[in-house]
Amino acid sequence: MENDPEGDRNSSPMKFERVSDLSESQMKLILQNISELVFLLDSNMRILWANAAALKWINKAEDEVVGKRRFEVMGREFPRVDCPVQKAVKNGRFCATDVVVNGVAWSMKTYPVLDELNEIIGVIEISEDVTGKRETDIELRNLVETVNDGVWRWRLDTGEVEWSGRAYAILGYGQDELDMSVEQWKSMLHPDDLENSVRTELEGINGPDGSFSVEFRLRTRDGSWRWILSRGKVIRRTSDGSPLIVVGTHVDIDERKEYEVSLKRSRDDLIRLMSRSVAVKDPYTHEHQQRVAALSKRIATSMGLSEDQVEAVEMAAMLHDIGKFVVPSEILVKTGRLSELEISLIRSHAGSGYEILKDVNFGKPIAEIVLQHHERLDGSGYPNGIKDDEMLLEAKIIAVADVVEAMSSHRPYRAALGIDAALDEIKKNSGRLYDTEVADHCLKVMEEGFTF
Repeated sequence: MENDPEGDRNSSPMKFERVSDLSESQMKLILQNISELVFLLDSNMRILWANAAALKWINKAEDEVVGKRRFEVMGREFPRVDCPVQKAVKNGRFCATDVVVNGVAWSMKTYPVLDELNEIIGVIEISEDVTGKRETDIELRNLVETVNDGVWRWRLDTGEVEWSGRAYAILGYGQDELDMSVEQWKSMLHPDDLENSVRTELEGINGPDGSFSVEFRLRTRDGSWRWILSRGKVIRRTSDGSPLIVVGTHVDIDERKEYEVSLKRSRDDLIRLMSRSVAVKDPYTHEHQQRVAALSKRIATSMGLSEDQVEAVEMAAMLHDIGKFVVPSEILVKTGRLSELEISLIRSHAGSGYEILKDVNFGKPIAEIVLQHHERLDGSGYPNGIKDDEMLLEAKIIAVADVVEAMSSHRPYRAALGIDAALDEIKKNSGRLYDTEVADHCLKVMEEGFTF
């Protein structure tokens, strides 16, 4: 049995007046009517007093037990090897344990009694019948073993970890093959998942609701890796409110992850195919999209955006000019000055791109980002003239990367203006046309040596 979760309050001996000085009325007032069994023992384990519940349980009168040793009253010649009373006398510390006597489960707590010189003069033993609770625990354990998910329990002060049979089976282990602990769990984590998993769990259990959810890979018995979704919640705390015991589940999500990888591969293949389709009409546009995607991803990463946002930026950048597929080729490759009509046709590519992509389920607002990539903070952009707070952040990133790549690269209708001119444009119009944070991070990654 675990020590009292409230820790230090019960880990030190309790100071009482000498047991012999306590009156019978005081004894009865404090202890006689409680349901727990109470024995007052001297330092030689002789019974000085027992309450009514204790006498009833051992079926003896008070004069039959007073002066006799506790273990003798129970019909034994010697105390148990793990006798909590003997431990309390020897160590002078609170002791708690579970024992089963004649089919009854008892939770026993023993408190050393000290005199005014802090010397042990006896022990107070309090025992509670927890048979019903024990049966409930057994039923719960049996129920846990019937569910398809692994169940675990983690005690933070000792680092002890318990896994259900299913938790072991998910990884191909028998319950007797691993001595589970926090360190054992860490050793089984995929190196790429270790830091994030540990951080997420600690932040969760120390957070407002004491819960977390995290995905990671664990090494199986045959050395392969299996994806696990781990969810946990604090169910017990110490007296000062610190997390003490966390319970949770392990869900095998390996098949789901394989499906996600397959789906992502198919989606990426589709994006590459759609991006390359523009090259049929305009090879400049295809190369431009790839280069804008590379810079956009670097900017988004530098800004510290989530993995999902970075992915959305890269995907949308790869497709941001797909609407040019409907613009006549002779306009896209024209070397001379464009007419107003031709300019309006080229500008229509943002809306056309939206129409092409809007019904494709990317799991992200790719069509909306593509629609907005030529918008500007002050409303001077196209196709809808929206302003700062109406624009998606991903579109703001691509807008900057698009300008930098377009100005620094060669086009059929003009020579490259150069990277310096492109960066000057971003600096000059930061905060007016382009998002300030995006512009700053663009300049930063270029200073760090990014090249197309």
